[in-house]
Amino acid sequence: MSVANLNAFALEKGMNKAFDKMSQAEQATLRYQYLLEATKDAQGDFARTGDSFSNEMRKLQTNLDRIKTEFGKGLLGVVTPAISLLNNVLSDKSYQYTTAEKIMQERDESIYDAKATYAQSLTIVNSMRNMEQESGEAVKATKAWQEALENLKNVMPGLSQYVDLTSDAIMGNAERIKQYVDTVNGVSLYGAHDTAVTDAQAAVDETEKQLESLYARRDYLNSLIAGSNAEEVKAAYHDVVESAYQSFVRTMAGTDANYTFANTFDEFFASQYDEVDRAIRGVGDSSINLFDFGDMQAAAWSKLTEAMSLQTFDISAAAEELEDVNRQIEETNDALSENQTVLARATAERESYKRAHPEAEEQVKFNEAIEDEKKALEDLKTALKDVDTYRLQQGKCA
Repeated sequence: MSVANLNAFALEKGMNKAFDKMSQAEQATLRYQYLLEATKDAQGDFARTGDSFSNEMRKLQTNLDRIKTEFGKGLLGVVTPAISLLNNVLSDKSYQYTTAEKIMQERDESIYDAKATYAQSLTIVNSMRNMEQESGEAVKATKAWQEALENLKNVMPGLSQYVDLTSDAIMGNAERIKQYVDTVNGVSLYGAHDTAVTDAQAAVDETEKQLESLYARRDYLNSLIAGSNAEEVKAAYHDVVESAYQSFVRTMAGTDANYTFANTFDEFFASQYDEVDRAIRGVGDSSINLFDFGDMQAAAWSKLTEAMSLQTFDISAAAEELEDVNRQIEETNDALSENQTVLARATAERESYKRAHPEAEEQVKFNEAIEDEKKALEDLKTALKDVDTYRLQQGKCA
């Protein structure tokens, strides 16, 4: 950024005053505009490709983690084109990410995004520091400084909490603004780690609930299968069927069926059931007169067929379901193990970050306290408004 370059840049922009004849404010503005012009291609490329680069890096990391056990090591020194190519080769389009993988992938995306925002913010802060060193406090009144502040707020919205409401500008000099940027970045990174822990814990809790439900279903099916094979259960089923049959026979005794029913259900089922069933359904020829077959007889027959279905319960359906439930239990146990592993990893990495950056957790707690106070104030306003409304209503009634 030589004087000759600045003079040439000024002429290019239609400024006829030489650089050394400009005021400090004019020089600071010119330097800032020159810096933006000189770096706009790089900044624009970063804005256009920064996200895709981060995404490519994240996808590559996921793919490499999946095949690392096969190759024995990761790959180093890759650039964006090579990363894209690798992802096309390694990606399995049919692969479905597990809950645990999604949690860590989303955490890593948040961390990449926070770091990209931090890098962009530092670029702006460094230009502001240069402007401040050249022109001192006077630079804060320049358009260039104000533009830099606006750019910074757009890049890192979290800085809004440090805006002076009277001037709508971030408070402090470049060094103080750098501290604000560091704080917001620390909170963002802490949030990425903390969200991963919260999501992993929720995944573990949900998987444990699923297992509990599957175990209950398995126990029920086992008892059903065991019970259906027990002799006393079979005998109980037979007694129910026999009772339903005798009830049906009694209802038929009051009709003109002109048909002698067997004494027991077993005898009836062996020699008469098919014929009676056809007659009732009106299918084929039958010697049974069912002119008097009314609602009472139909209800008794329905009870008999229902009891017969209980006695002839097909245990194969329960056995098939039990096999499926056992498979689900095995898969869910695998998922629980994976979720627990991710929870342990996410928790350890969050604690590691907290130890390295204790100020970030303190800032998070401070922000939460501020939000709690805001909510308390809003609740108080609502309560006072309700009191005023009540008093007004009471006054009207009086």
